[in-house]
Amino acid sequence: MLHRLLILTALAVLTVFSSGCGAKEDYPWGVHKSDIAVAAGQEVGVKMQEGSLTKTGAEFIVFNSGEEDIYLGVEFFLQIYDGGDWCDIEGNAVDWTLEQMFITPGGEASQVVSWDNMYGELPEGRYRFVKSVAIGDSNEHYACEFEIKD
Repeated sequence: MLHRLLILTALAVLTVFSSGCGAKEDYPWGVHKSDIAVAAGQEVGVKMQEGSLTKTGAEFIVFNSGEEDIYLGVEFFLQIYDGGDWCDIEGNAVDWTLEQMFITPGGEASQVVSWDNMYGELPEGRYRFVKSVAIGDSNEHYACEFEIKD
């Protein structure tokens, strides 16, 4: 009986340490492995305005090279790359405004974001900014990777 208990305890500890997405004490917020699929299309995407990145925000540009209008709001979230996985960051709750933007084919829209109230100042690491975009009847997530260095 004791042998089984030791094996189960060892398996539980191993599972915690092999699950990626660092321990809560590694970051100033909780993280968990993301189950959100990020689209990798050529027709729609997100890029960062060069020179705009700080530890508390940046300017991002959503572009539409496709043939349909795309729709998006101001809402976004950040992920951190840790242990081979992209992990959702559990930030503070935010009241998002309900404004909606649309981008016609060939167009783009810029969004200056501050994540200070959601996540605070980001520590060193590899991150991605994620936006939800509606194209026709589908809703996809697009991302822009960036790195914070001390």
